[in-house]
Amino acid sequence: MKQKIYKRSSNYYSYIGAKSVLKTLGLKDDRSVEIEAFNADEIQSRQGLSRRDLIAAMLLLGSDFDSGVRLIGPTKARMLLRSLNTLFPPTPPSSAKAPKGEGPGGGEKGGGKRDKGDVGGEDGGGRDALAVVLRWMEGSDDSIEWVADPRETGARKPPHCGQCGQMDCKYKGKRTKECHSGAVTVPCCCGWCVVQRAFRRQQPLAIAKQRVSQHKVRI
Repeated sequence: MKQKIYKRSSNYYSYIGAKSVLKTLGLKDDRSVEIEAFNADEIQSRQGLSRRDLIAAMLLLGSDFDSGVRLIGPTKARMLLRSLNTLFPPTPPSSAKAPKGEGPGGGEKGGGKRDKGDVGGEDGGGRDALAVVLRWMEGSDDSIEWVADPRETGARKPPHCGQCGQMDCKYKGKRTKECHSGAVTVPCCCGWCVVQRAFRRQQPLAIAKQRVSQHKVRI
């Protein structure tokens, strides 16, 4: 892996894996060169984005190789990556050393297979943000346990109080001012409401999956 690279494009950090990228912005009036520096460790510490996260972001937002997914901008892409990394926390790299005379994949030097965590190799079963985005683009299983809308499954919502929204209220099925729990902020914990909230939390992911799966690479 290269430690530093000097190019006009900042894509080299993600695809080549350089620790630092120096990007030329142009010449100033005094003929000095203006350079913008990108550092992998600083991006990781400040933004919480690993190299694989940045590759996933480039697939969503676009780069020199693709125009990006329609209707997904920087804010939505960052929220999507955070949601996926919450579902599938990154697995730390293995510290085990390969046997003497063997490469990372267990074969001879230079001839072994990539580790599952390597970029461009296997994705380890769809267990991080980049792997999920790639699986969405391929139309394959993403390992996410999707929750169905209870209203579409035929499950009928049980009677709730129209004032406090609780099912265990004695005024359930009614909306009356006699219920003095209108300021209750605790959500109802009945099974129907729990499933409904889980379904709503997954809606941004479901919309992103639909847009990514319909995306066609455009250079």
